[in-house]
Amino acid sequence: MIDFIHPSIKAHEHQVKLVNQINNGIDSAKELIYKKTHEYNEVFEQRIKNSILVNFVKKIVQIQNGLINRKDPVYKGFSASQEKDFENISGNNNLIQFISDFTKSVALNSKAYILVDIPEDSKTPELNIIERSRLINYKKNSNGVFTLAVIIEAYSEYIDEFSFETKMQYRVIDETGNVRIYRDEKLYETIITSYNFCPFFEADVSDVPILYDIAKINALHLIFNSNQNDYVLESLDPFLFGKALGVGSNQTLDGEDETPKPVITAGVRNMSTSENESSDIKWIELNSSGNYEISSKHILKLEDEIANGAIKLVSNDGTSNSATEANFDNVEKGSLLVQIVLEVENAINDSLNAYFLMKNNTKSNGIVSINRDFTIQEVSDAFITGLNSLQVAGNLSKETLIKTLQDKEVIDIISVDDELKKISKESVEYAESMTVDSPDVRA
Repeated sequence: MIDFIHPSIKAHEHQVKLVNQINNGIDSAKELIYKKTHEYNEVFEQRIKNSILVNFVKKIVQIQNGLINRKDPVYKGFSASQEKDFENISGNNNLIQFISDFTKSVALNSKAYILVDIPEDSKTPELNIIERSRLINYKKNSNGVFTLAVIIEAYSEYIDEFSFETKMQYRVIDETGNVRIYRDEKLYETIITSYNFCPFFEADVSDVPILYDIAKINALHLIFNSNQNDYVLESLDPFLFGKALGVGSNQTLDGEDETPKPVITAGVRNMSTSENESSDIKWIELNSSGNYEISSKHILKLEDEIANGAIKLVSNDGTSNSATEANFDNVEKGSLLVQIVLEVENAINDSLNAYFLMKNNTKSNGIVSINRDFTIQEVSDAFITGLNSLQVAGNLSKETLIKTLQDKEVIDIISVDDELKKISKESVEYAESMTVDSPDVRA
């Protein structure tokens, strides 16, 4: 069956879905809010409508991507024409933007894929990000190279000139790069390619999404927030309890009326009634205030768990109790980011090789290197002044000075050698501008 899901994909399907439900915002995350027992539909719907999502998952992905891509990637070994291709490597996106988008996908789902494809209306290939949830089946050879990839994708079927319907189709890519498109479980189209490999590549950090535990806590945080808002409304929403509100009277033989006097007691939320004469209700401490206090404490606890358990992976703020724990946290943070970088880097370089083979039938000898310096260093004015004094005194070369300032991210230049040539040229021009012909003062 074309819609068969690979067991290894199915095993983690629910984890990937939860992470993305949180990341995609309140419209998808609100499905996680469950209906309480005996809760009226309109009350439940209003509670969902009023819910606010604090999106910790998205914040962590943004921070990780920011640390990794805070410096542009470095290209080595590519020709000028090849680097020119990087400007529109993925539609209108350049390679730097593509790497950033791909990094975010890997950081979010711990797996992401790149499909190198030639659009129908073009002869030039382009790189496409395939989200983890879109790959439903695959095969690999002994070297870990894909020999089959089955991708689910959307297409538009026009009903008339103006309206259309979005439907799903399956794209099957085999080991020779040929493509089969299936719609409604029937073969719709076959595309024979000129290359003989499967242009599908992956970045694989982990089977279980690293942010899954954070997403679970984030979901609880959302649920408790929705309940907390509801408790506030309960405290402000009148509740009436009625006793002996029936119509008619109960007279004794001597004509006295023993009908109990109607009683209404104010409480919270709704109204309940009873015709039992012995029924009674007393105002004690209503649940809304107690629930609100408990909920507030639990929400704070959840936020602490998220901060201590996840944000330490992307933050230099030390929350550890000892030097050993601090070192462990730094190693854990660094190793995760380095692992993401390595996987992204490998997938990008494999994809570029495929890109140039498909375009020019020549393999690229170039390498793209992605930033591994995740720490922003603070440099004091005194440090810069000291370096400058050493250089002026002749104890430090201009090259070393510029290189040090570049490494410390004080200045942003492309090449130290080019900068030295500019300085030399400008010095000569300045000297020439300051030279004037002296007047002839001889008698």
